[in-house]
Amino acid sequence: MKVGDLLDFEVDTNQILPAIVLEVWDFKKYCDEADEAELEYDIDEVWKHWRISGPLAVVLHPIDHVPVKFWPNLKVDSESR
Repeated sequence: MKVGDLLDFEVDTNQILPAIVLEVWDFKKYCDEADEAELEYDIDEVWKHWRISGPLAVVLHPIDHVPVKFWPNLKVDSESR
């Protein structure tokens, strides 16, 4: 995944639209942002999640046209929504 790629973005439960990648955060950037926001986190838990979910993308929301953070590799089952 890189800046400019199009990713499938679920805007509601029945609609998936393409969203353009504006930024890709690596693990360091993700942790730096959490530190800057003075959030407490367990680095081991964050790393575990990162290994499953992959990098965080900032995409342009295909309807609202605002940047949103998005885990493109994160699979959410329908029961958890």
